[in-house]
Parts: sequence; C-alpha cells; structure tokens
Amino acid sequence: MMVRGIATFAAILFCALVLVPRGGLAQLDLPFSNDEELSSPRIWIQNLDSIETMVERGQAEDPQMVEALKTVLQEIIDEAKGSLALDRQRLKPLNAEMRTLGPPPAEGEAPESEELAEIRADLTGRIAEVEGRMKATDLVIAKAQNLMSRVSGTVRTEISRLFERSPSIFERETWRKAGKELKALIESIKSAPLEWWSSDSRRTRGLQIAFLAIGLLIAYPFASNIRRFLLRHIHLQETEREATASSRIFVDCIRAVRQLFIPLLALGLVLGVIVVVLDVNQFFPYLLRSVCYSAMVYVLIWGLTDSILSPGQPEWRLLAVTETGARVLARRLKIIGAYLAIVVFIDKAAIFRGAPPEEYTAVIDFILNTIFAALLLSLTPLRFWRTDEDGKIAFGSAVCRVIVVLGLLSVPVIDLMGYSRLASLLLVSVMLTVVLVALALLLRAGALELLHQACHPGGRFYQGINERFRLSEGTLGIIEIWLSILIQIFIFGPVIYFLLIFYGLQPDFLNFWLERVVTGIQIGNFTISLLDVVVAIAVFVLAILASGWIKRRLSDKLRTQTRMDSGTRNSIVAGVGYTTIIIGGLIAVATLGLDFSKLAIVAGALSVGIGFGLRTVVENFVSGLLLLIERPIKAGDWIVAGGVEGTVKRISVRSTEIETFDRSSVIVPNSELISQPVKNWTHKNRTIRISVPVGVAYGSDTELVRDLLLECARSTPHVLSYPEPYVVFMAFGESSLDFQIRVYVQDTDYYITVLSGLHFAIDAAFRKHDISIPFPQRDVHIVEPEETKPEPKTSLERTAPPEKIGPDD
Repeated sequence: MMVRGIATFAAILFCALVLVPRGGLAQLDLPFSNDEELSSPRIWIQNLDSIETMVERGQAEDPQMVEALKTVLQEIIDEAKGSLALDRQRLKPLNAEMRTLGPPPAEGEAPESEELAEIRADLTGRIAEVEGRMKATDLVIAKAQNLMSRVSGTVRTEISRLFERSPSIFERETWRKAGKELKALIESIKSAPLEWWSSDSRRTRGLQIAFLAIGLLIAYPFASNIRRFLLRHIHLQETEREATASSRIFVDCIRAVRQLFIPLLALGLVLGVIVVVLDVNQFFPYLLRSVCYSAMVYVLIWGLTDSILSPGQPEWRLLAVTETGARVLARRLKIIGAYLAIVVFIDKAAIFRGAPPEEYTAVIDFILNTIFAALLLSLTPLRFWRTDEDGKIAFGSAVCRVIVVLGLLSVPVIDLMGYSRLASLLLVSVMLTVVLVALALLLRAGALELLHQACHPGGRFYQGINERFRLSEGTLGIIEIWLSILIQIFIFGPVIYFLLIFYGLQPDFLNFWLERVVTGIQIGNFTISLLDVVVAIAVFVLAILASGWIKRRLSDKLRTQTRMDSGTRNSIVAGVGYTTIIIGGLIAVATLGLDFSKLAIVAGALSVGIGFGLRTVVENFVSGLLLLIERPIKAGDWIVAGGVEGTVKRISVRSTEIETFDRSSVIVPNSELISQPVKNWTHKNRTIRISVPVGVAYGSDTELVRDLLLECARSTPHVLSYPEPYVVFMAFGESSLDFQIRVYVQDTDYYITVLSGLHFAIDAAFRKHDISIPFPQRDVHIVEPEETKPEPKTSLERTAPPEKIGPDD
C-alpha cells in the first residue's frame, strides 16, 4: 500500500519531465565501402575487420562515430541472420532428398548405379556448400556481436561525471556568482514582455493575441459538452458499480479525465497557438510556452491528487490512507505541484539564456533539491497511512518507505559534499523507480481484479464466459493462475527493462542478451528459444481449449441431429477430443523445432523403462482405449464392478468415474474393468426385469394369491404390459408358500420406484383379503438331563474311622 501511496507524489517528477527530441546523427564517412550490397560472408568479414581496426586504433571514441558503427554492425547482424534463415530453409529439402536416397552401399555390397551416384555426389556437394556458408554466417554474427559490445564499451558514459565536484556552496564566491546570475535572470524575465512588444508592430501583436482568444472561445463549448457527458457517465459508475479494485481504478481515471479535460485542453490550445503564431525563438514567447508547461504540470497533479486520494469519497480511494491523511496529503501535494511548476518555469528560463555558470547550478540545485526532498518527506509519516488491525504496516511497504526516506535524506547531504549531479540523479532515480513500480502495481491490481471477476462464480464476467466456453471451475482456476503469471510478466518486464537502462546498463548489451534468450540459445545441435517455448505452450493450451469447444459442439450436434445413444455419443466425442489434443501436442513439438525421427529413437530407448516403471499406467491407458473402442460399458450405464454399483459418468484413458446412488464418485482403474467381471444393467437396452419374492401362510388360497399379485403388477406405474407380468410358485418353504411376481420395466431409472410400488401394493392387497405373510417359525425342544445318582463308596471309604470333630476328652 505504501508503494502505491508514494506513486501519488512521485508522479510529480514524472509529470515534470519534458522530452526534448534530439537531432539525427550526421552521416559519417566510414573507412570501408558501404555502398556495396551486404550479401555475402566475404564482404561482411571485410567490413568487420575494418571496424575492428578502428576500435584498436582508438578511432571509435567519438559518440557520433560510435553510433554510426553500431548502425553498420546491426545491419550486418540483421543481414546475416536473414541469410542464415534462408540457408536453413534451403537445407531442409536437400536433407530430405538425401534421406530418400538412403545410405550409400556398404563395402562388399553391390554398387549403386552411376546415375544415383552422380545424384548423391551432387546432393553432397550442395549440402556441404550450404552448411559451409551457414558456419561462416554464424562466425560473422558472433564477431559482429562481439564488436558491438566493444564499440559500446568505448563510449564515455555520464557515470564518470557524477563524481566530479561542483563548486562548494560553503564558499562566499559561489553564492555571489549564483546571486548575480539569478538577478540577471529575473531582470531578463521582467523586461521580456516589453522587448517582445516593441520588436514588432502593435497591429501584428494584436492579431496574435486575438488568435489566442479565438482559440479559447472555440474550445470552450466543445469541452463543456464533453465534460457534461463525463459527469453523467461518472455519476452512473459511482452509484451503480461495486467498489472493487478494477472499478476504483476505472472510476478514478474517468474522474481525472473529467476534471482535467477543460483546463488541459485550454492550455494545450494556447500552447499550440503560441508555437504556430509566435516566434518561440524570442524570449517572451518562450516564457509563455514555459508558463503553459508549468500550468499543465500543476493542473495534472491537482487532478490526479483529487482522483486518487478522493478526500470526500473514501469508498473510491485507491490508496490506503486515513480520512485525515487524505485531506492533509491532498493539500501538501497541491503545494508540491505549485512548487514544481515554479521550478519548471525557472529551469526553462535559465536554459533559454544559455548554459549558466557552475556556481549558479550548484546553488540552485542544492536549494531546489533540498526543498523538494523536504516536501516529499512530509508525505511519508505513518499517521497518514492506514495499517492493519494490529496497527502494523506491511513488511514490503515498510522496506519501501525506509528506502525512500533514506534516499531523500541523503540528497542534501550529497549536495553539501559537492556532488550536485549525483544528488540530482539520486532524487530522480528514487522518484522514477517508485513511480514506475507503483504504476505497475496499480495496473497489476486492476488486471488481476478483472481476471478474478472473469474466473470466479459470482464475478461480473463469469456468467458470460461460462455460457460461451462452458469451462469448469477447476479449468478456470488453472487459466487464472497462468494468466496472472503472464500479466505480471508483461507489466513488470518493461518496468525492469527501463530501470536497468536508466541505471546505466548499456542497451546494446541488454538487447543482445534478451535477443539471445528470446530467439534461441545454441546447445550442441539444438537451439532453445524462449519464444518458441512460449508459442508451443500457447499452441498446446489452444489445442486443449479447441478440444473442449469441438467436443461441446459435436455433442450438441449428435444429440439433436442423430438418434445415437448417449454412450456412443460420448465415445465419439471423447475420441475426437483426444485426437485434437494429440494433434495440438504434435504441432507444439514441431514449433519447438524437435526432430520427430530423433524423438522416435529416444522413445524406443525409453520404451523398456516405460514398460517396467509405468506398467500400471500403460495398462490402464490401453484398457481405456479398449473401453472406448469396444464399449462394453459407456457413459450412462448402470454397472456393478468390484463391489461398486452406480452410473458411469466419464471414461478417460486412465480411469473411469462411477457415481454411486449415494452421489459419491468412485474412480476405478480401467484395467480392473477389463480384467474382472462387470455387471452392466444397460449394456444392450434399458429394459429390466424385477422379481419380487413373497411368501404366504400354509392354507392360503394360492389361486387368489396369484390373482392378487398380477393385479398389483398391472396397477403399478411403469410396468410393461408386454412382456406381461407373471407369477411363479417357487416352493413349499419351511414356514410359507413361496411365490415370485416378475414384471418388466422399460427403463432402469424406474427400478427403485417400481420395486417400492409393488411392495406397497402387495401389502395392501394381502391385508384387504386377510392373507398373512408368515414370519419364519422354529420349534425349540429343551431336553432336561436325568438326576445324577451318587457313586458307590470304595472299600477304603467304608472302613475308614469317622473323623473327630471336637477336642479329646
């Protein structure tokens, strides 16, 4: 949050930058002929040798000469790369013809005909010629890129000037000369209007002023109508839209346009009239143009401040600031805007008068940089920023705040040490880095919010995407992950690239490595290209999406225009979907530049390992193909397999999804459905027979029982009249007479309904006619054992004396 907050006041620096176009480089006479068309490695090598000689002799230190040499080197690299691409295209048919001829006869075999030998020799020579030219071209590219780095390194960069001391501001003479220059500047500004007015006739000056007034009068009605339209539009957005991240960014942008349109249009028109009508080479018109620039800076900062901070509407506020902080920051930012407008005016006025003395630059830079750093530091106190529930600021925001504060505090210190250029660069670097990172974070927040609204149920765009593409939530989640990664790459990539160049990294060096990474890195005979990898992934993803779209359209067509059953339709649709994905995979592999013949060799070498290590996976894969082709089961069938009973929902190449009647999904490997018995209730047709066993008490009227059972069957819904129901007297049971009523139902979907209906009907009919359904009876006979007689005593027990109980007398 702190980074995005700093973006508000860091945008001041960005808005104040005025881009001055530079003139083109003069045409230089190079010490080698560049009139001849660069079309062969020989000419390229000659020119590269000439450039290398210049570099070694120190003749490539002039900036214009360096730019000219870099232009020639880039032309050579581009021409060489184009020639290399053409040679690769020429080599492909030659290699194909050579493969068609096959290898030459081995020693001891019958020689081939003279005609074939001549063709082989001609092809061999042509292939060798093209390959030799390709190697020479590769050498040219490598040498040119090496020279490009050497030439770029000879440029005297501005980094060395950063550490050159400016006049010390502690010396009185420095302040005296700076004050003298400032006084002269003020005097020239005061006298500029009178000098301009007296330099030409009053009539001419009056016409010029009239043109300015007419331009304003023409622009006002047009701008007012557009402002009125924007007012109505922004009112609808603020009252009807939910305050999400993306909507806040959108509404704040529209609000900024609404507030800034009229003043910026008026200032732009005045600026255009000044440039067209007045002579900007004179001091006063130049000052008028500078005033327009300064006013634009202030108006832009004022409008952005009100839009981003939204002091009166916290629900549309982009930054995590308190209500008090929003009001205070808005006031201080407008003060900074006014200050920066004055600085821009003074700076442009000083530039017009020529290069000021170093003393003036040192003093003015110290004063302006110190005031600017102090004003920016006034925006960083934590009391203005909203923290979390514990009153703590996020770690990333805290780190960024510390870096910004330290950078701003070091600016006056470095200025006092005499390095005014380094201090100014540090101030610019800190602010520009924060601006770009904060803008990237804002764009990232808005883009991710839009992506979230498109990929999550309940989002603003989810319904339309779901109706058009019919993607599942899981698929949309995967798409959201990958798209979020791409969004962050495309947002932060240019920011990092620009900052690296701004910090001093040579663009040629950076572009060279980016080109190498994007277009390809050579590893042996294979080139790895990031661009090819991205394109291959995109092709494969598009193939998956196209597969889903084709499957949906084909399923709809087969369902509405044919009489195929659901299982057949699902098999056809699944086969087409897998075929589309396989074709997309092959195209993706071809995009990477892989040779299918080499892939076949690798696949053959790995087949043994795959056979052992992935035996189960391969077995399930082959079983899935058999299920799709033979179709012993199909989607929608009611099956019983391995103790699992339910409806087949989906058959893939690895497993089959069975949904039980309890609405739970069971994933069964395809190999089990092939190797084990499977009971399929709906394999041939969906007609089913239901048998209901019932027992009646002995002595019941069996004829009446049969009639009642048939009547119950005929009165039950969904029971077919043909084949008609029938009753079977099964057996004389242990406690009942066993009957069985058998009926046929047209569809298995009515199995439970018909079974339950028969049970209710039979119970009601038997109760009505007093026919009892006995429960099992058992006669239990309990046999008590006979009374146990005492065993006869032994002889010893009969002759033994009686035991004494009491004491002896």
